[in-house]
Amino acid sequence: MNILPHKSWHVYNKNNVDKVRQDEAKAKEEEDKKLERQQLADREARLTMLRDRANQRAGIDSADTASSKDAVQEAKHINFWEELESGHVDPAGPNPEVAAEKQQEREKWEKQITMYLAKEAKGPAPWYAAAKRLSDEKQDDKAFDEAYRKLKDPKEKQKALKRRKREIRDIEREDPLNVIRTSLKGRDSNPNTLSSNRDKYADKRHRKEKETSNHKSHTSNSMERLREQRIARERAERQRAAVLVKGPVDEYAQEKSRRYNSQFNPEDTERAHQRHRRH
Repeated sequence: MNILPHKSWHVYNKNNVDKVRQDEAKAKEEEDKKLERQQLADREARLTMLRDRANQRAGIDSADTASSKDAVQEAKHINFWEELESGHVDPAGPNPEVAAEKQQEREKWEKQITMYLAKEAKGPAPWYAAAKRLSDEKQDDKAFDEAYRKLKDPKEKQKALKRRKREIRDIEREDPLNVIRTSLKGRDSNPNTLSSNRDKYADKRHRKEKETSNHKSHTSNSMERLREQRIARERAERQRAAVLVKGPVDEYAQEKSRRYNSQFNPEDTERAHQRHRRH
């Protein structure tokens, strides 16, 4: 990274920066010269036009005026800025001759481009475009011949007719209205079918209800039994936990360890004393 600015091709190299500045200054100078030449040409053209108009008003032919520029005009004083003073010519407006030249150059350039494009458009088509067009034409001809052959072949006609009948039959079969009509027609033609269907449905529902009730009773009994087992298990766990916490209980040691004053529990105190004397 330290040697990068010293490369000759680096854009921010000192020599390259100076070169760019010189090129910009040179381009600006050329642009100024070009603009100055254009303004000078505009002034000369305007001056020539004003001279011609002044000579026409004075009755002097422009050709005679050009041949005798130094001749003294005794008829009238020539004022080259008469139109400017009168306001007929706008000094800030564009020069019509320069505008006409620019328009002519623009039309010439556009004409060249248009001719070039027209020449390319009128030229022979590329090989890939011609090949694609021929391929499309062959495919169209082949498809037309195939369709014409099928149209004239009796077997193909018979196949097409059968296919059409099958499609119509499938459409009619899948129509919801036809399905409803067929089911209603079957019920009307066999009245016993409805009653038998009802009996079958009632028997099925009765069996289902019976199975459901049995299942519910069995489930309830199973739930009660499981609940009782859980309660017994919890009770045994609580007793086991109490024994582990308190440890084994010695009734004699428990009774012996009790030392009550007569004022708190005289009966227990008396029984404790009797047992002590007995031992």
